[in-house]
Amino acid sequence: QWQGPFTYEPKTASVYRGNYYGVVDNKATEFNNGNTFGGESYDTVIESVANVANAPHITKLFRKFYLETEGDATFSYAKNYGDWTDKILSNYPTKNGLTHIGVNPANKNGRQIYWKIVSNIQDFILQQVSWLYEPRKRR
Repeated sequence: QWQGPFTYEPKTASVYRGNYYGVVDNKATEFNNGNTFGGESYDTVIESVANVANAPHITKLFRKFYLETEGDATFSYAKNYGDWTDKILSNYPTKNGLTHIGVNPANKNGRQIYWKIVSNIQDFILQQVSWLYEPRKRR
């Protein structure tokens, strides 16, 4: 299923040589061919929110993000959705295969932190993302 500004769910679909094809708007369309859909190139956008499932109500101090990717991208985070701080992954150190992105102190304190990755590379792969946080102690 294609997820983006428009969500397409094929009425008819099949797999041929490991590729997934479907019919959208009466046209045959290949679905799993990187960031190209219907002959047009799009940015790959992966977006989520960092939180802790067993403690979503606790205020946290977010310290760092750790990312493992294949291909360069812009990584962004925000305390409030839409107030993005953008970081180009290739500008940051990689240790043991993980890119380390520190969180700006002005954005690190909250119950969650929003993040997204944007890439225009055809075969971009996000292998893993994790974050370092500490529970905020109140005085």
